[in-house]
Amino acid sequence: GTKASGFLPGSLQNNRLHVDGLKERLLLEERLRAALVRLVLCLSGLICFLAFLHGLLPSTEASAVRNALEARLDLTNAGNVGSYDEVYSFARYLVQLQSEMQATSPKYWCEEQRVRREWDAGLSVLRTV
Repeated sequence: GTKASGFLPGSLQNNRLHVDGLKERLLLEERLRAALVRLVLCLSGLICFLAFLHGLLPSTEASAVRNALEARLDLTNAGNVGSYDEVYSFARYLVQLQSEMQATSPKYWCEEQRVRREWDAGLSVLRTV
Protein backbone atom coordinates (compact mmCIF):
# COMPACT_ATOMS: atom_id res chain seq x y z
CA GLY A 1 0.00 0.00 0.00
CA THR A 2 0.83 3.66 0.15
CA LYS A 3 1.68 5.82 3.15
CA ALA A 4 -1.87 7.22 3.14
CA SER A 5 -3.38 3.76 3.43
CA GLY A 6 -1.86 3.45 6.89
CA PHE A 7 -4.15 6.22 8.13
CA LEU A 8 -7.38 4.58 6.87
CA PRO A 9 -9.35 2.25 9.12
CA GLY A 10 -9.11 -1.47 8.24
CA SER A 11 -12.65 -1.67 6.77
CA LEU A 12 -11.91 1.17 4.31
CA GLN A 13 -8.58 -0.35 3.29
CA ASN A 14 -10.28 -3.62 2.34
CA ASN A 15 -13.17 -1.97 0.46
CA ARG A 16 -11.44 0.53 -1.80
CA LEU A 17 -13.58 2.22 -4.39
CA HIS A 18 -12.32 1.70 -7.91
CA VAL A 19 -13.42 4.91 -9.60
CA ASP A 20 -12.33 3.89 -13.09
CA GLY A 21 -14.23 0.61 -12.88
CA LEU A 22 -17.31 2.40 -11.57
CA LYS A 23 -17.13 4.99 -14.34
CA GLU A 24 -16.77 2.26 -16.98
CA ARG A 25 -19.75 0.37 -15.56
CA LEU A 26 -21.92 3.50 -15.47
CA LEU A 27 -21.05 4.28 -19.10
CA LEU A 28 -21.84 0.69 -20.07
CA GLU A 29 -25.18 0.83 -18.29
CA GLU A 30 -25.99 4.14 -20.01
CA ARG A 31 -25.21 2.59 -23.42
CA LEU A 32 -27.33 -0.43 -22.52
CA ARG A 33 -30.24 1.81 -21.57
CA ALA A 34 -29.96 3.67 -24.87
CA ALA A 35 -29.76 0.36 -26.77
CA LEU A 36 -32.89 -0.90 -25.00
CA VAL A 37 -34.78 2.26 -25.97
CA ARG A 38 -33.71 1.77 -29.60
CA LEU A 39 -34.74 -1.90 -29.43
CA VAL A 40 -38.21 -1.02 -28.14
CA LEU A 41 -38.62 1.60 -30.89
CA CYS A 42 -37.42 -0.86 -33.53
CA LEU A 43 -39.79 -3.60 -32.34
CA SER A 44 -42.68 -1.11 -32.23
CA GLY A 45 -41.92 -0.10 -35.81
CA LEU A 46 -41.70 -3.74 -36.88
CA ILE A 47 -45.05 -4.56 -35.27
CA CYS A 48 -46.68 -1.57 -36.99
CA PHE A 49 -45.12 -2.57 -40.32
CA LEU A 50 -46.35 -6.16 -40.00
CA ALA A 51 -49.83 -4.96 -39.06
CA PHE A 52 -49.80 -2.68 -42.12
CA LEU A 53 -48.70 -5.55 -44.37
CA HIS A 54 -51.39 -7.82 -42.99
CA GLY A 55 -54.02 -5.18 -43.72
CA LEU A 56 -52.59 -4.46 -47.16
CA LEU A 57 -52.15 -8.06 -48.25
CA PRO A 58 -53.94 -10.77 -46.23
CA SER A 59 -51.94 -13.90 -45.54
CA THR A 60 -54.01 -16.09 -47.87
CA GLU A 61 -53.11 -13.87 -50.83
CA ALA A 62 -49.49 -13.61 -49.70
CA SER A 63 -49.19 -17.38 -49.52
CA ALA A 64 -50.63 -17.71 -53.02
CA VAL A 65 -48.05 -15.21 -54.31
CA ARG A 66 -45.31 -17.02 -52.42
CA ASN A 67 -46.34 -20.39 -53.86
CA ALA A 68 -46.46 -18.97 -57.39
CA LEU A 69 -43.00 -17.41 -57.02
CA GLU A 70 -41.60 -20.55 -55.47
CA ALA A 71 -42.89 -22.63 -58.38
CA ARG A 72 -41.67 -20.10 -60.98
CA LEU A 73 -38.22 -19.63 -59.47
CA ASP A 74 -37.74 -23.30 -58.60
CA LEU A 75 -36.51 -22.58 -55.07
CA THR A 76 -36.43 -26.24 -54.09
CA ASN A 77 -32.67 -26.26 -54.73
CA ALA A 78 -32.02 -23.18 -52.58
CA GLY A 79 -31.25 -25.31 -49.52
CA ASN A 80 -28.59 -27.27 -51.39
CA VAL A 81 -26.34 -24.26 -51.95
CA GLY A 82 -23.17 -24.86 -49.96
CA SER A 83 -20.22 -22.93 -51.41
CA TYR A 84 -19.65 -19.36 -52.54
CA ASP A 85 -19.52 -20.45 -56.18
CA GLU A 86 -22.91 -22.13 -55.79
CA VAL A 87 -24.32 -18.99 -54.14
CA TYR A 88 -23.16 -16.81 -57.04
CA SER A 89 -24.40 -19.36 -59.56
CA PHE A 90 -27.80 -19.47 -57.86
CA ALA A 91 -27.92 -15.65 -57.72
CA ARG A 92 -27.15 -15.46 -61.46
CA TYR A 93 -29.93 -17.99 -62.08
CA LEU A 94 -32.41 -15.87 -60.06
CA VAL A 95 -31.37 -12.68 -61.88
CA GLN A 96 -31.88 -14.42 -65.22
CA LEU A 97 -35.35 -15.65 -64.20
CA GLN A 98 -36.29 -12.26 -62.77
CA SER A 99 -35.21 -10.45 -65.93
CA GLU A 100 -37.25 -12.88 -68.02
CA MET A 101 -40.35 -12.13 -65.94
CA GLN A 102 -40.11 -8.38 -66.59
CA ALA A 103 -42.52 -6.94 -69.15
CA THR A 104 -39.56 -5.13 -70.74
CA SER A 105 -37.60 -8.35 -71.12
CA PRO A 106 -35.78 -8.74 -74.41
CA LYS A 107 -37.53 -12.09 -74.62
CA TYR A 108 -40.73 -10.18 -75.42
CA TRP A 109 -39.47 -7.03 -77.16
CA CYS A 110 -36.19 -7.55 -79.04
CA GLU A 111 -34.62 -10.14 -81.23
CA GLU A 112 -31.91 -12.02 -79.38
CA GLN A 113 -29.09 -10.98 -81.75
CA ARG A 114 -29.80 -7.30 -81.00
CA VAL A 115 -29.63 -7.70 -77.23
CA ARG A 116 -26.46 -7.44 -75.19
CA ARG A 117 -26.38 -7.85 -71.41
CA GLU A 118 -23.71 -6.30 -69.25
CA TRP A 119 -23.17 -5.74 -65.55
CA ASP A 120 -23.63 -2.15 -64.35
CA ALA A 121 -21.23 -1.86 -61.40
CA GLY A 122 -22.63 1.52 -60.36
CA LEU A 123 -26.15 0.19 -59.96
CA SER A 124 -25.13 -3.40 -59.20
CA VAL A 125 -27.60 -4.77 -61.73
CA LEU A 126 -27.56 -6.70 -64.97
CA ARG A 127 -28.58 -4.31 -67.74
CA THR A 128 -29.81 -5.05 -71.21
CA VAL A 129 -28.14 -2.79 -73.75
